[in-house]
Amino acid sequence: MNKPANRATRLRDKAFLWTVLCWIYVCHLQEILRFRRRMAYLPNAAFPRTLNEKFLWRKIFDHSPLIGRLTDKLEAKAYFAEKCPSLAQAELIWTGEDSGDIPADALEGDVIVKSNCGSGQNVFSFAGEQNHKQTRERVKRWIERRRPYGKSSLEWGYSQVNRKVLIERLIRDEDGNPPINVNIHASDGEVVIAHVWQHLTEGAARHAPDMTAVYDRDGQRLTAVPLRKGVPNPTLPDDFRAPESMEMAYEYAKAVSRGIDFVRVDFLCTPNRVFAGELTFYSHAGYLRWNDPLLQEEVSRMWDLKKSWFLTTPQPGWRGKYAGALRRLIDEELVAAGFQSVETSSRPIVETGD
Repeated sequence: MNKPANRATRLRDKAFLWTVLCWIYVCHLQEILRFRRRMAYLPNAAFPRTLNEKFLWRKIFDHSPLIGRLTDKLEAKAYFAEKCPSLAQAELIWTGEDSGDIPADALEGDVIVKSNCGSGQNVFSFAGEQNHKQTRERVKRWIERRRPYGKSSLEWGYSQVNRKVLIERLIRDEDGNPPINVNIHASDGEVVIAHVWQHLTEGAARHAPDMTAVYDRDGQRLTAVPLRKGVPNPTLPDDFRAPESMEMAYEYAKAVSRGIDFVRVDFLCTPNRVFAGELTFYSHAGYLRWNDPLLQEEVSRMWDLKKSWFLTTPQPGWRGKYAGALRRLIDEELVAAGFQSVETSSRPIVETGD
């Protein structure tokens, strides 16, 4: 941690952040208003402290080449293989850019068809139930859409992806059952929190009901549950036992997340095996929340923006000046008050006092 700046520098830095905040509100008003509707407070996107402010800040400023690369599901598969050679992956049957090129036999059996460039763009295709024409038409819409997925919500990473479709064999355990989804939020080699979840019906649509359990960094189940549009998500039964392989998933998440300030590492777990999923940089479009404010604070505390690409890489022009000011103010706040939450609906947008 650097030595705190003197009073004159602090005042200049805070004044400059006010200027940056005004620029954000003018240039990204639509997302600011969406944030206000979803979170019930105006965000300080120039000096983010809360988890959701940090996601918003990442959308606006932290355009890391690594984020642009790994938002691509195919690139994420290669990254998993690079960082964790022993980690299993679903069988990749086919990939290409044109839905018309999909071989008929690639859609046989139990498979999942998905795009590499969006969230929720999946089609589960089960043996004996396939509608090949409908699947191809849906894939075509994904690939040929005019605007990149996530553009309206500033999810920049998706705009960097060369659009393709991939088909994978569905994963099954030894008894033919589908795997459990294990989504682990990690920060530079440290597990922060994990969501274990499953749809009530395999292959259900993106917003279909699912059941969730939340686990801490030590694998202990928490009482907190994620919120979906302000409503607590249905939970897995109290006697639910996470797959034994989740312990391995934690270790894989640590390896994959090293060098990344904050990322969600997704896995598919059977009782004794872990399969790579994908990497997510804008969880819930940046509006990830739980019904426990203290948990929200703890997760935000573990996301150190000073490890982000934006604050570790020289930036051109005014962005460089802003990066320097933000680094100094983060250091000052850590020295003065520690990692204290300021998430209240009535707080000022930017504090200007000493």
